[in-house]
Amino acid sequence: MEKENTVCPFCGPLAAQAKESLNGSYRQYDQILRKLMELERQGRMELFAGDCPLEDTDAVLDAEQHYTVCHYVRCRRCGALYFLGACIRGAPVFRRVPDIRKENLGTRLWGRCGTCFLQGKS
Repeated sequence: MEKENTVCPFCGPLAAQAKESLNGSYRQYDQILRKLMELERQGRMELFAGDCPLEDTDAVLDAEQHYTVCHYVRCRRCGALYFLGACIRGAPVFRRVPDIRKENLGTRLWGRCGTCFLQGKS
């Protein structure tokens, strides 16, 4: 995977945020989720793999049908991957993913949304 790039105009600000801990803050998680949805609408980021579409996240968490909701998003310019995860009983996570092969998508995700699954690369 590519070296971390905080100067990418598409995802540089996210790369900087990924270095900081969310410290269990759902407020910060929500801000990142909203930013990712905006960047996806603009065509700058794509949902690579996830449990559900980004815009369904709040409804899925509110319904408490699953303990976790996880998403992997990819920058369409530099290819950087980011993980965003939330748990109904735990702290949220946002981090850069250096190697998607180590993420065990088949067991981590309960859903099958995103370009990874559309391309048959699960």
